[in-house]
Amino acid sequence: MKVRGNRSDSAGQSQWETMLEAAQADAPYETQLDALMKNTLDALGLETAYLYLTAHGGDRLTLEHVRSASAPDADARDLAPRDIMPPGNRSHRERAADPHAPPMEFPNEPEQHKPHVARSDMGILYSAPLQRNGVLLGVLQVGPFRSTQAAESAAGRVDELIQPLTYAVDHAKQVAELRRRLEAAEARATANQRLVSSAFGVNEFLRLLLRLAVQGTGMECGFIATLEEDGAQLTLRAQEKLPDGFAEAAELFPGRGLFDWASKDEPSLIVRDAAFAHRYGLRSLVAVPLTAEGRFVGLMCVAGFSRGHTMPRTALPLLTAFAAQVPQVLSTAPALNRLAQHYLETLRLLVKSADARYPGMRAHSEQVSELAATLARRAGLAVDEIETARVAGLLHDVGACGIAEGTTAYQVEFEHATIGADLIALALPDAVSGAVRVHHEWVDGWGFPNGLTAKRLSAPGQVLALAEFIVEESTDWGELRPALSGTELVAELQRRKGSQFGPDLAQVAIALLSAAADRTLFVNPA
Repeated sequence: MKVRGNRSDSAGQSQWETMLEAAQADAPYETQLDALMKNTLDALGLETAYLYLTAHGGDRLTLEHVRSASAPDADARDLAPRDIMPPGNRSHRERAADPHAPPMEFPNEPEQHKPHVARSDMGILYSAPLQRNGVLLGVLQVGPFRSTQAAESAAGRVDELIQPLTYAVDHAKQVAELRRRLEAAEARATANQRLVSSAFGVNEFLRLLLRLAVQGTGMECGFIATLEEDGAQLTLRAQEKLPDGFAEAAELFPGRGLFDWASKDEPSLIVRDAAFAHRYGLRSLVAVPLTAEGRFVGLMCVAGFSRGHTMPRTALPLLTAFAAQVPQVLSTAPALNRLAQHYLETLRLLVKSADARYPGMRAHSEQVSELAATLARRAGLAVDEIETARVAGLLHDVGACGIAEGTTAYQVEFEHATIGADLIALALPDAVSGAVRVHHEWVDGWGFPNGLTAKRLSAPGQVLALAEFIVEESTDWGELRPALSGTELVAELQRRKGSQFGPDLAQVAIALLSAAADRTLFVNPA
């Protein structure tokens, strides 16, 4: 075993301070991981660290980063002979030529949820789980050791750093994902000139911006509030992990409640009612005003719950930079929203014309929309997902208008979801178009057009599929087929539970059906 000294550049700092400093640095994700692995090796005095994170829905652990003390400047890919690529990108012959290569991935088995000594092609390693709130996020493997006893003797040192390392890795990964999503949203908006600034899209963008601000400043919760039209009140437009009851009780307008102006001449905010903040467990707050052309239009705030929490020096400048984006988004929203509303109204007229083509379809889309919202609410979906299901229900058949009259029913059925999703994507967020795109998929993969399974189907998409099925089966199609009775519909859902529909969601519909006095609840749901 090659052992190095325990001295590190951050001597005298706690493991928490060292790890959080690396995770909160304004650096790319890979650089942050490399710094975290370096800190780990410095603290343990070992040669190599392998970081695996959960993937494939948590079923497997995939190699995310490798750090070697003997090659500190090498790219992680150079340290892993399998190039940190998915299995199958290298042949069995190539893998056989690398007998000491770390495995690219391995199953998430019970053994990985507890510390243990692992024997592998890289030698004897000590393996420790990275867990938060009982959920396995990944596994750290360090070594190699000369013997099992030597590996076991490292347990205490690993235990000291595993909790701060887990938090720091999770923090870095979440920030990287939020940045990726924000960049992707901006790129799509620019490239496709989408009207993402509709009211629905603006709120989604503000929530994403706030989440990134909370993560980037190292805080734990936050909110964005904007001025109402009367200029006398502030309304929460986005919130992230606020304490229960805070949003309802807080008076946010400067000078009247939680905040006040630092001075008449300086547009900066201070905490005015510290007792109120402490009552809700907030121990540190930083807020900046939102201004447009020198006029106050709202505020953005991030906060922490931990006693003695010290905000990084970059917190205020970073929050100010994020806050500067909010008025820009809000200023363009009204014009784009009007254009989006015109476009959406056109889509709704197209939906009505599509409904009129077929017997029994009058008010079909409204019924599907109302039932989708009811099912989503009963299933405990988030407010955004309920709204996504409702809007998607209204527009789910718009794609039928993009198919020529006289086309076979099979072609209409097979193609309309994709065409409709493409039309909707021009004006609404991906969540809505995505739900429409998959509303004829089955959870077992036997649906169409793409044969997707449950893991790739959004919750609103699954709700929409179930709602349309219930409405269609509850509709009297005249000579084509009669409507199913409530009892028959329950039996049909029981039969399709786990194949066409997710078991839990199907059970929500069955319970709703069983409680209904008659089938009219599903034709015109409350």
